[in-house]
Amino acid sequence: MRSKHKAKFDEWQKTWKNEDKSQRRIKSISNENVAVQYLDNDPRQKELNAAIIEKLIIELGLSLSIVDRAEFKNFMKTVDKKI
Repeated sequence: MRSKHKAKFDEWQKTWKNEDKSQRRIKSISNENVAVQYLDNDPRQKELNAAIIEKLIIELGLSLSIVDRAEFKNFMKTVDKKI
């Protein structure tokens, strides 16, 4: 646009520079609901993993395959969004 429509481009650029810079950017909106996940060695991650293994798998006798089910993953997101 700059080379073929210089006048229109210059006009647009002047109005663009005067636009409200406080307006949110698409990137900020798309990232706001994304939770950052724990690192494998994070103490909270270790605590949750240990609780799942000890309480659910060993003590309750649930199958290890429960952790692969979508329902379990959704439940864990409710417990902690960083899981």
